[in-house]
Amino acid sequence: MDPDESESYKFLGIEQGDGIRTKAVYKRVMEEVSKRMELLTKTELNDANLIKAINTKVIPAATYVMNVCKFTIAELKELDQIVKKELRRKYMLGRQASDERLYLKRERGGRGLKSMRDAYKETRLRVACYMATSTNKWIRAAWRREQNKEENAIIVESMLTMNEVGVQLRFEDDSIRLDDEVMALEEEYKATWKKVKMSLQKATETKRIEIYKTKVQQSQFYSEQEEECHTWLKQNLHGRKTSSIMMMLEQMVETKSWKVSRGLTQDKRCRVCHERDETIEHIIAGCKVLANSEYLSRHNRALMIMAVNWAKDYELVDQEMIWYKERWERGMVLENDRGKLIWDFEFNLRKTTTARRPDLILEDKKMKKI
Repeated sequence: MDPDESESYKFLGIEQGDGIRTKAVYKRVMEEVSKRMELLTKTELNDANLIKAINTKVIPAATYVMNVCKFTIAELKELDQIVKKELRRKYMLGRQASDERLYLKRERGGRGLKSMRDAYKETRLRVACYMATSTNKWIRAAWRREQNKEENAIIVESMLTMNEVGVQLRFEDDSIRLDDEVMALEEEYKATWKKVKMSLQKATETKRIEIYKTKVQQSQFYSEQEEECHTWLKQNLHGRKTSSIMMMLEQMVETKSWKVSRGLTQDKRCRVCHERDETIEHIIAGCKVLANSEYLSRHNRALMIMAVNWAKDYELVDQEMIWYKERWERGMVLENDRGKLIWDFEFNLRKTTTARRPDLILEDKKMKKI
């Protein structure tokens, strides 16, 4: 065969000519990743399922060829940008959102997306473990050839990958050394790879959190939170809502304080009350002008969840009632022989007091309790 420069054929899904056509492969992968991302973001999946779908449908479009082709850091970043750009286009990722929270697991306060760079590292490391533990004579011959290479060898690539996250990995003649643990090459590939993979993922996560905590403004709330504070990320929320909440947690909403921190303005007084600094905390729960409007509405909607559930238990309302569709008026009363519900009722007292209008009164007639 003497192919022209433009000619190629596919062998196991990889473009070949005078060697592997890496540029052609990369171009095809970019197009495929972009196409799959566009299709998935149209599905209106909730955030957890969308991220899971990206990890299982988009990332593998690139990882398959990573077994054979070498990608540069710039190329891997470009693939990650395709994914993030599509999420931003659909308002599912903030412009100033941190990569650390995007790629951390949900139980650690992230969104659980897998990065192309992490996928590449895992793929190359897996190939190295497979070759090192294989008993096939041809794979053993290829492995010896890799051992004799001085640079660009998959062995060097794998060791650097682990060293980046603070883990020492060494491929020796008769064993694989992972920090202080020595694994004999006779050990089954799956068991060896499982240990190496877990070590890589744990170290990557730890380093990601360390880097994130150096971002003082973005990690302020994260540093104060416990693991239980991240359970909301597992709820059935749309990507747009998750992105908005994450932007507020990272204080990346363009408040006046945010603009002052970037030298865009010098005035950081709240544009609503003109008294306090306009920060995320102030807007969400500290502005007295919003107290009797936005805060009150939010408070009542949250209370409505409990009120409707209690009313269903006491058969005061239909079991099919949906709380967020209800708009109860002040002083509304629901009553039967089991219980009584009074919503935002104002009592006439002889002496004026601020506690004469409870938000909600629930009365259990059989237990004689209020």
